[in-house]
Amino acid sequence: MTQRSTIARTRLSALIGVAALLLPVAAANAGAAPTAPGQDAGPTQNAEPTQDDLKLNELQFLGSHNSYHLPPLKGLYDFAKTVAPAGLNPDQLLYEHAPLPDQFSAQGIRQIELDVSADPDGGRFASPAANILTNVPPYSDDYEAWNPPELDEPGTKVIHIPDFDMRTTCVLLTQCLTQIRDWSKAHPGHLPIAVLIEAKDEVIEGDFPIDLVAPLPYTADRLDDLDAEIRTVFEENEIFTPDDLRGNADTLDEVVTGPGWPSMSVLRGQTMFLMDNGGAIAERYKDGHPALEGRVMFTSGTPGDPDAAFIKLNNPITQGADITDAVEAGYVVRTRADEPIDQAQSGDTTMQEAAFASGAQWVSTDYPVAGLTNLLDDYGLPFADYSSPLPPNEAPAALRSASLRNAEADGPDRVARCNPVSAPDYCYTLAITEPDPPTTPTTTVPGSPSDPDAPPG
Repeated sequence: MTQRSTIARTRLSALIGVAALLLPVAAANAGAAPTAPGQDAGPTQNAEPTQDDLKLNELQFLGSHNSYHLPPLKGLYDFAKTVAPAGLNPDQLLYEHAPLPDQFSAQGIRQIELDVSADPDGGRFASPAANILTNVPPYSDDYEAWNPPELDEPGTKVIHIPDFDMRTTCVLLTQCLTQIRDWSKAHPGHLPIAVLIEAKDEVIEGDFPIDLVAPLPYTADRLDDLDAEIRTVFEENEIFTPDDLRGNADTLDEVVTGPGWPSMSVLRGQTMFLMDNGGAIAERYKDGHPALEGRVMFTSGTPGDPDAAFIKLNNPITQGADITDAVEAGYVVRTRADEPIDQAQSGDTTMQEAAFASGAQWVSTDYPVAGLTNLLDDYGLPFADYSSPLPPNEAPAALRSASLRNAEADGPDRVARCNPVSAPDYCYTLAITEPDPPTTPTTTVPGSPSDPDAPPG
């Protein structure tokens, strides 16, 4: 039996014990729909609903794309323009994200993305080829090596493109995860954070004067190791997993299309993990784990499949109707508001508007706040005044006449809005907020200048 199976069964046993005490209540509500373990029944018939009664799929959050990413140094960018293989435009690497804690605190981000490459022994990605290839005229004038010591340490690395586009705000996966967990612990009661993981093992094709690193393939064992690495940072009660959603149901699909997702009363303070990969890597991850039993990450599923709970549909222009259909059915969806650097140069908001209107629960952008497109000027490229913040919490027209919209929900600290497709009407009467982080009490060190009992100096 897996560790997660044991935990799930322990939780179920506890729930059965509680249920025995509630039999009279159950008899009085004999016609009510059941809820799965790890979930809640929502507001009772006579109680006033609160923001904590809202379910995950009834809200919409802002996400960031390749959330760790820093742009290439100018010398490397200039070099890449001369050697980039077909299909890779170095201009598309020119976007920059703040450190993860700043995204959570200052930008209202509640969904991030990390690209990971296996490196169990350490050093596989050290001394990137870009450092060697660009340390020659005419690029050497702008050459600046990027080879942080963490690249030599064992452990999964967070990398966009090995050897070339490697600059990141956190090098080791465990560093990134620790930043997430530390922020979460410092902000109890925050709305849930979703972490999209892409396991990367593609080999770079091209004619280069030196050998490039060969990424390790993501075998079944390495995918097990990836789950285990996440669990070295997070305690079990700090993450929301497929087992927690499924409870004693047979599949994830039957839960999300039936009782549905848990509410914020369950998910506040939690982090959940989503797998970006499809194809062979996703199949290996699911193999031997029916309906993702024992797994950390939710895979991007197909409606009706046992693992279907989360769906990745990145193009709201061509897939907008599919996104809305999935959201109406109970699934949670991630889509994108823009692609580097198209909207940053054109200022066009068509994709952004389609993304938010689709009802996707997580809308990912490279430009969550104004001013980030100015980066293009450093590389000699034109830029527009473009950003993709979370839109105002607009109530449907039929409700607006009743003055149900709560302006407090649109304050500067807003990190979620009522989902335009799936939110219940009462959502628009509520402020969707997070508690202020607790203040750290001041500690007086005996004998210090602030100690009233200290002898005069």
